[in-house]
Amino acid sequence: MAAEHQGRAYLSSYVDAVLNKLSSLDINSTPEAKKLADHKLFRRLKASLRATRPVLDDAEQKQIRDQEVNKCLVDLQDALYMADDLLDELSTKAATATPTQRDPGNSSSWSHSVDSILEDGDDDEMGVVTRMQDIVDKLESIVEEKDDLDLKQGVAKDLEDMSWRIQSSLLESPDIYGRNDDKEAIIKLLLDETCDDKFSVISIEGIGGIGKTTLAQWVYNDARLKDKFTIKAWVCVAIKFDPVNVTKAIIEDIASSPCNMVNLNSIQTELKEKLTGKTFLVVLDDVWDNQQNLWDNFLKPFLSGSELIHLRYLDLSETPIVTLPESLCRLYNLQTLKLRDCEKLEMLPSRMQDLVNLRHLDIRGADSLKEMPKGMSKLKHLNFLSGYIVREQVENGIGELGALDDLHGSLCISKLENVKDSGEALEAKMGNKKHINILELKWISDDDDGKDDDVDFQKERNILEELQPHRNLKEVSIDGYRGEIFPDWLGFSCFSNMTKLSLRSCKNCRQLPSLGQLPSLQHLRIFKLDGLERIGGEFYNNAESCHQGTPFRSLQTLEFCDMPRWREWRIPDGFDGFLKLKSLLIQDCPVLSGDLPADLPALEKLTIRNCEELACSLPRAPKLHQLNVMGSGRFWYGYAAPHDVVIKNTQLVMSILEWLPHFQSPCLERLKIHKCSSAISISGDYLPDSLQFLKISGCSNLTISEPLQHKSLTEIIVFGCDSLTMFPLGALPNLKTLYISSCRRLVSVPALGFAAPHLDILEIHECPEMDCFGEECLPPSLTTLGIRRCQKLERWITWRGLQSEGLTRLLLHRWNEVKWFPREGCLPASLQYLHLSSFSNLETLDCRGLHQLTSLKQLKIENCPKLENITQQNLPASISKLRIKGECPLGSNLEEMNDPRIQSQTDSDYDSDS
Repeated sequence: MAAEHQGRAYLSSYVDAVLNKLSSLDINSTPEAKKLADHKLFRRLKASLRATRPVLDDAEQKQIRDQEVNKCLVDLQDALYMADDLLDELSTKAATATPTQRDPGNSSSWSHSVDSILEDGDDDEMGVVTRMQDIVDKLESIVEEKDDLDLKQGVAKDLEDMSWRIQSSLLESPDIYGRNDDKEAIIKLLLDETCDDKFSVISIEGIGGIGKTTLAQWVYNDARLKDKFTIKAWVCVAIKFDPVNVTKAIIEDIASSPCNMVNLNSIQTELKEKLTGKTFLVVLDDVWDNQQNLWDNFLKPFLSGSELIHLRYLDLSETPIVTLPESLCRLYNLQTLKLRDCEKLEMLPSRMQDLVNLRHLDIRGADSLKEMPKGMSKLKHLNFLSGYIVREQVENGIGELGALDDLHGSLCISKLENVKDSGEALEAKMGNKKHINILELKWISDDDDGKDDDVDFQKERNILEELQPHRNLKEVSIDGYRGEIFPDWLGFSCFSNMTKLSLRSCKNCRQLPSLGQLPSLQHLRIFKLDGLERIGGEFYNNAESCHQGTPFRSLQTLEFCDMPRWREWRIPDGFDGFLKLKSLLIQDCPVLSGDLPADLPALEKLTIRNCEELACSLPRAPKLHQLNVMGSGRFWYGYAAPHDVVIKNTQLVMSILEWLPHFQSPCLERLKIHKCSSAISISGDYLPDSLQFLKISGCSNLTISEPLQHKSLTEIIVFGCDSLTMFPLGALPNLKTLYISSCRRLVSVPALGFAAPHLDILEIHECPEMDCFGEECLPPSLTTLGIRRCQKLERWITWRGLQSEGLTRLLLHRWNEVKWFPREGCLPASLQYLHLSSFSNLETLDCRGLHQLTSLKQLKIENCPKLENITQQNLPASISKLRIKGECPLGSNLEEMNDPRIQSQTDSDYDSDS
């Protein structure tokens, strides 16, 4: 059966996408874009795209039978790809370029990371022009061909009127171009010998106009299929997929006579009778409706035919079926039945036991199934059963698994609360199933099923005791176990292949099993053990065993989560386990206190979340390169990346900081402290020697009591720390970037010039009390300075001047007091780029101060609503560009100067065609 789905014309959508991308591009964003605009190439590109758009619907319909039209569309597609790529390059370059690379006067960025190197030269610009010229030439050539190819505008029909789409199985022409490989691939599937035993659905999908119907017609009429299929039918669905009408149409095509029945049951019974004992090929053409719930009813007569009795493989995975027809149980030769992720499936056919040749039954993800059919033990050949749902009745109880000793792979046994006693559990004969390597045992807890019965803890332990699997097992998961103590077999060293173990939602558990002597255990997860209060020595060694090795000798990952009563993790004296542990997670253990293991030589990642009582010593971990410590919170985000330490919203912040050096790890490079409300005092002694990046944000009780010094730090960010009044700096020989924002009580950053001799970028934002940079001058290495909304610092610079010999870039934002700027001697003569933004009261631009800036090349003035005066009518000769953007009356006043260096731009002046 071939089904297809028609979509909107592809190239039309692609042309629209390229036009939208072109319209959104700022032609002044890069030198390359400006060059393309100067050559009128953007205008030509848009015109040629608009000229091709109206005839594409006609072209995409004609391309299958007209080789020249097909070639034209291929050329158009190539040109569109090239145009799309080139526009993407321009957009990416505009987005990632530094202010100087875009245009030294066109930066509104206040980023603390500024790169002032211009990397692209004239050769690159001309290369882009050449590429765009080739694209436009190709598109214009295609536009000229459309009349020769007799392509017409507006031939596409309204999607609501689909009658024009109805097609029969007859080919209009035997000549089809470019689809022979597709045809042969489909015919090969249909003629495959295994198809004799198989009900299959072959779907031909794709965009509109690519020839899906024509391809299906070509296959349908191939002479090789005549001997294969005794019945063939073609139905064009066109709009609405209605099982009644489609089934009637199939009957009419088979019988060559009208079908007057209206009842679905009668119609499907009639079709079933016509298909029984025959091979058939049914094509559903032009299927638009993708409501999968309609397929369940439609497929019933096909699943019920005499031909399907010989079926050996049936895959209905990911379909919305609710039940399977009982007639499926007459597929006596069926070997494989896949029902994976059939989320709505509630019941399997009751006579499943009749499928005596069934070898593979996959019901993973069929979570709505309520029970297994009776008599599953009769399926003697079954070697894969993904899951078994236990019921209380003997016919579909756990004992039915006893005869299935040839099961392989994974097995999930659920609803184990329905097992009456250990005798029933023993009947499952789990120890005989030597080919099972993954076992999941699941109970539904009282909380889940609404019951509140008293649990017999000893009975529950005995049941799990008798479910002991074969020692070949590799992975075990126990979910919802209702006993207080686990049976001993979980820790037996004879389970030498076991690599993964998970204990989850065992709410009555009071003690963990002895797992430390499992020789190959690599991954251990312990979740939601509500009753567990203590982990002691029993966890590491089995007291009854006389052969004790290194505990957890192979363990690599260990996770404890959602343990509300866990208070103590006792580590034995002289403990030498966890030698290979790489990842440790402790989450939502709110009353856990005490120490973690002292020595974890292989630990690479440590995560502690919502464990606020764990004010303890942390392990020595020389290989650690990821540390997350987070408190409670609705959202957790900002996890540590490799080489990161993230401390967030936790009262443990000082304990962690004090222990950071003791990790002795050379891999920790970045420290981020966020939203920690407890008192924090930062000292260089707390910082690992390898640290390069320090960020402290939203910490309302931060203090720096002594000069911060560190030999490796290259970047410091302090944001939103209102308690900080002083930021004393000691020796920071490698500091390149310092960013301080929203520290509303910060007064000064003393000794900056001496402390950071190689500082390159300094940004101070939203610090209203900061009034100076100290008595010392700024470091001569400083090239970029940004100051935003710092009232006292604004006054200090305005009247005392800014002295910094090497400063080349100055960005001043949201200054609200100054009316006349810059006065003579106010700014250093070394400046090359000056950006004044949102000066709400600035009225006059002082050219005398500007003329002293003999190195100034770019000046940008943005959103200064009162600025309309300039003291002189000539700009300094050094300035190559003055850009005025946004609300600023000075722009219109300067137009009279007729100086080509002046560019005035309002917020609405962005048009790629300008």
